[in-house]
Amino acid sequence: MDTDPPVLQPGNGGVGTAAAADTSLYLSAIEYDPGYDWARDTASWTEPFRVLLFKGRDRMLSFPGGGDSPVRPDPDMHRIVDGHLYSDYSTPEGTVVLRDGEPFLEFDGRETISDLVFHNGKAHTIGRRRDGEGFSYRINGEAVIERKNACLFGKPFHTDGSTLCFSYWVPGRDDNPPEPWLVRNGEPQRLETDPSVSEIHDIRSVGGTVYILEKRIGSLLNPFLRSIPGGSFPLGSAEFGGDSVNFRILEDAGNGLRVYGEYRLEGETVKVLWKDECSIVRFGPCTKAVSQEHGLEGSLTVLDDGTISLYHGGKPGLNQPYGTYRLMDPDCFQMHGGRLWAALSGDSNILWRDGMITPFSFHGYFMGMEILP
Repeated sequence: MDTDPPVLQPGNGGVGTAAAADTSLYLSAIEYDPGYDWARDTASWTEPFRVLLFKGRDRMLSFPGGGDSPVRPDPDMHRIVDGHLYSDYSTPEGTVVLRDGEPFLEFDGRETISDLVFHNGKAHTIGRRRDGEGFSYRINGEAVIERKNACLFGKPFHTDGSTLCFSYWVPGRDDNPPEPWLVRNGEPQRLETDPSVSEIHDIRSVGGTVYILEKRIGSLLNPFLRSIPGGSFPLGSAEFGGDSVNFRILEDAGNGLRVYGEYRLEGETVKVLWKDECSIVRFGPCTKAVSQEHGLEGSLTVLDDGTISLYHGGKPGLNQPYGTYRLMDPDCFQMHGGRLWAALSGDSNILWRDGMITPFSFHGYFMGMEILP
């Protein structure tokens, strides 16, 4: 792996590099001309910019966007996969996917790419329709599954061993419960549903067992976690009131499953992490991001005095004004290899890794991060 120039750690004189010795770090970013105030302009897509890809601190790629270009600066229209940057945009007739700024896939139908992975040497994409509900699952641009009335879960793809999986659900009609579906290696399977289920939060296949996170009529606001084969149980006693939103199943290497969820309460969002059936970690409404790995949690929180603080395993770090740094996308905040990584943007741009700060010299913001072993 290429080594990076050392950078000083404020406060103790330690030195480090942008990536740890056992990893390769990739960061994507948007760069504007120095005189442009990207943080204040709500029409930044009209302003010319450059899309950047870093490996460590080295610029590996730069190509234009904005202005007359169809490439937009939205972080969710760019993703790093195996060290390459994939960007998508729609034309009047269809969808184009770029790889490192060059055409890679093109197909009919206007879609927003929700996820892209490579499996058995082929490009698998899931795109949400721009003209309404539903999605298309494609392999090398060819449609394999198309559903017009289905709902996806966050970043859809996951793997169970060597099997590529994704899931979706179809809302129930005429007092019927919703339909949960799991797709394994391109083969869709409808899963059984209890008549009391009113909403499905997430579906995940782990070790051949299917887990469904669902909300039931007449139950508490907490969801039920059900396994096939197996049974179901309600999650803990985290009764906060308000609407339960954005629940998902997390797989924690060596520590089983966890469940992350959010409650909207009196205009604020409270984030909760179930470590098991009853063990709960609660994050306050000022927490902007949560990540976890190997039984440890990391969080980015804005404190009462307006400063930003990063916590890793309960240990705080980086007490800086939140106006100085901001998190532009959840992909810029990750735990990997027992370390907490945060790519933060502002008047200056930095990578924070377990207390080590690495500055980056460009005018703009980070969009995404990939950490490879």
